[in-house]
Amino acid sequence: MMPSSELIDALIAAIEARSGNGDTLFLPGWNHDSWHRLLADALVVRLGNGDVLLRRDDPSNDLYCLVEGELEVSVPKPDSMTMTAVVSRGPGSIVGEIALLDAGPRTASVWSRGASVLLRLPEAAFRDFRSREPVLAGDLLYAIGRILARRLRQCVGAPATSGGLGIGFDW
Repeated sequence: MMPSSELIDALIAAIEARSGNGDTLFLPGWNHDSWHRLLADALVVRLGNGDVLLRRDDPSNDLYCLVEGELEVSVPKPDSMTMTAVVSRGPGSIVGEIALLDAGPRTASVWSRGASVLLRLPEAAFRDFRSREPVLAGDLLYAIGRILARRLRQCVGAPATSGGLGIGFDW
């Protein structure tokens, strides 16, 4: 099922409400039309409590944006035998970004904690968006890169940075 305008607007509202936490697709130069162009071909995913969204090592390159609910993420430790503590993701967060960028298998398992609603952006839809809207796609990739950098800093225990969240994308 394709997303309604109301569902896309709910995602935008969640992102704006959590814009300072660094784990959302904060795109200060974007307006509602920009978001609607990105998510025009997204699909709605509804999960119940404990439903698995992604399994580590599965092939899939789609990006997911959490509109409502909470997700839990578990990633392997370097020994590949044990998993890290569970990390929670709230509305406005994304999952699936690593596989979208490198076309490799999933690096983590993700499941819903309670009921959740997500927008799934298939890889092919992202490629089409990138062809139609190269500037917006560049903004999106930059925002995904910032999220990945923040998450990597958390994993390695490095200090988080607060700079740049409110800066536009004139690079």
